[in-house]
Amino acid sequence: MLPPTYITLLRRATAPFRLGPYELPANTKLVLSPLITHHMPEVWAAPKRFSPARWLERKPTPYEFMPFGGGSRRCIGAVFAEQEMRLGLAIIIQRIDLQTRAITLGTKGTVDARLLAPTDQPRRPASVDGSIRDWVDW
Repeated sequence: MLPPTYITLLRRATAPFRLGPYELPANTKLVLSPLITHHMPEVWAAPKRFSPARWLERKPTPYEFMPFGGGSRRCIGAVFAEQEMRLGLAIIIQRIDLQTRAITLGTKGTVDARLLAPTDQPRRPASVDGSIRDWVDW
């Protein structure tokens, strides 16, 4: 829901087209924002709420959730990046006790993160408090 940047998709229309009530000519430059799309209430229920369960409730189309762009111009490295994130997170969770309050898009203050050396002690569940909205500048 919070892509690394707020504007990542730049396009140019190859033919005249209609966008809602507007008629736009060929060569119109378009700027698309995954951040705005990811926060549209007509697409996402409670879009500003931190809700991991939303991914259990529905599978979004490629144009509703597009952190890597969409369609034929989707980032060529998207599948690799997604797999890399899964594997990297799994390795970090297994080997390091990570304590953080950081969001990729940007935090209101400093990033508070600590990497603790692995121990033989059983891992305790991470404590998460507050709302993700408290951590991010909107």
